Amino acid sequence: MKFTRILALCLALLMCLTALIACNNTDDPNEEEWEEAEEEDVSYLIIDEGVTEYVIVRDYKASDAILAAVTEVAESIKSNIGADVIIRECFSDLENEPLDVVSAKEILIGATNRPESAEAVKGMRSKDYTISMHGEKLVVAGGGEAGTLTAITKFMNDIIAEQGDRFAVRNKEYQSLVMNAQTEVNYVGTYSYSQASLMGVGINSFGLIYPKSSDEGKNFAKDLSAYISRETGYELEYYKDSRYWCDYEILIGNTARTDKDLYNSLADDEYYIQLIKTEVTYEDGSKHPGAQLIICYGEDAREAAFEAFKSVMPATAEMIAFDLQENFVLTNKAA
Repeated sequence: MKFTRILALCLALLMCLTALIACNNTDDPNEEEWEEAEEEDVSYLIIDEGVTEYVIVRDYKASDAILAAVTEVAESIKSNIGADVIIRECFSDLENEPLDVVSAKEILIGATNRPESAEAVKGMRSKDYTISMHGEKLVVAGGGEAGTLTAITKFMNDIIAEQGDRFAVRNKEYQSLVMNAQTEVNYVGTYSYSQASLMGVGINSFGLIYPKSSDEGKNFAKDLSAYISRETGYELEYYKDSRYWCDYEILIGNTARTDKDLYNSLADDEYYIQLIKTEVTYEDGSKHPGAQLIICYGEDAREAAFEAFKSVMPATAEMIAFDLQENFVLTNKAA
């Protein structure tokens, strides 16, 4: 009798334990289905059969090339989709911008004052770019002008033209434009250098300066800019020495800022490369730190000077850090 009671008690406890396990079992037979639903792509209807709430926003001080490209985007949308999209310009300070300039649905092209633009291109280099949604904001931009222009071209060719139909629009059959994970594009190039700097200052802060009367100097600056862009991802602008100055400069040849005694001391087959610290005085009298990378060469030493620079910043198979130190000198000049 006593044994029977114990057996019954054990069976009861076993049943309670089974029920408790069943109650705590959180496995949902439809869990996999729910997970798939959560992973489903979110689509944004930018234009709905020729009708849109979106406006294009670009920076008020954008370059002529960007301005022309933005106009082409609006024209491409009109001809391929059938929608009229307003172009607005934004200013440097978002907080002081008129409220009627900012809207919830925007196509942000290039560098704008919207936080979505800055976040989208954060860490990107000159030729990197993105065409992506950030909330309801569509960002079409690059780390620099080259990347932005590429992004604009791809946006028009691979998205607007692909989803649109010029012939249908001509017949008043307006189209739609949708953005989702399949249409987004993010490009980040592969470069020799994870970061590149001169005396601790990012190389993208430097401007290339060439003599105003020298086509050869301009070509050297152009070629050097292309090489730096290929290896670092940063495309440096180049300017005549009579039209531009900046705190951080790479001086090519016999510029108005180059040491004349140094330049005149070079034989035709000699070159001289040096990095020096400078101090720049502004019009208000304030002084600012600066630097100059001087690249001088004789009449027959152009190629030798270029190869010398490439030996300092060579192409590499793996990304490495690069920083040229103050008073660095590389020359084949006779002592």
